[in-house]
Amino acid sequence: MVRRFVVECALLALPIVVVLSIWLWFQRAFIPAPMVTNNIALNAQLEAFRTRADEQVDVLAIGSSNALNNLSSEAVLEHFGPVTYRNTGAWGLDLHRLADLAPVLVDRSRPKVVLLPCNLMDLDGSAHVLDMDSAEVAHALDQEHGWVNYLTHWNAPWYLRQVRLQRIRLRDPGNYEYLGFDAHGAAPLEVPPDRIDPLRNAQRPPRQAELDTASYGSLRELARMLRGQGTDLFVLALPYREGVMDDGAERTMQAHVERMREVVGPYGHRVLDATDRRWPDSLFADAGHLNKPGALQVSRYLLRQASDR
Repeated sequence: MVRRFVVECALLALPIVVVLSIWLWFQRAFIPAPMVTNNIALNAQLEAFRTRADEQVDVLAIGSSNALNNLSSEAVLEHFGPVTYRNTGAWGLDLHRLADLAPVLVDRSRPKVVLLPCNLMDLDGSAHVLDMDSAEVAHALDQEHGWVNYLTHWNAPWYLRQVRLQRIRLRDPGNYEYLGFDAHGAAPLEVPPDRIDPLRNAQRPPRQAELDTASYGSLRELARMLRGQGTDLFVLALPYREGVMDDGAERTMQAHVERMREVVGPYGHRVLDATDRRWPDSLFADAGHLNKPGALQVSRYLLRQASDR
């Protein structure tokens, strides 16, 4: 009796399974990466990193959306020449979490140079904290087959809900959650003026009292680790748009850049500074994220400094 009931249930479920399987096949390009963390952008970067695990990386970009959106791959390749370059930037990756993640990425790619684009938003003490276990990340990166990570991080309703959103994220560079990576892992924004979010655009840089100054300790630990690996670190200090800057923000920015120099300088690393001048609003997709032309212009400005001594 029990056996017959199980068989009948299986037969009833079979059409649903078949239809769902066919639908997933046609939507496979929009199925998000395994849910290793609670950050869709980071999950996508980890999966891309895993699939190219055997590739030697000469230049590795790490960081938050400041790396993902604000660092131009074109400018990096112009500066460093014909190198293997990979950008692993992801939304909301603050300096604390980055200090946990970077060793996992660096150990597996052994870059000669690491680029860390950042601005004051990366030290905003009120920002969302990424839920990430570096040991779990390392385990996911070491899997030979991606389907294993889906099984170990299974959440069918979540994956199905994300398919519709992924169609937008992968196709629309005018969306702030754009994840249409270029060949190197960057996702430059192309937000038309009429689609710029007024709230994001009006967001002023954090004040000095709002900064999580413990983040400088995490940056110091990252700098120390990279020097131990024989890797050069360039910290790229990124600007906010001119329209949200005032004298107080300028002073906070200058103090921040000097503090970063004090932190990484003893390890032989350098801070490249784009906050030493004002940048017009037309180069930005919101207060602190550059659009594609802006990312190219600011990245070139920064990397020219890397050649100066």
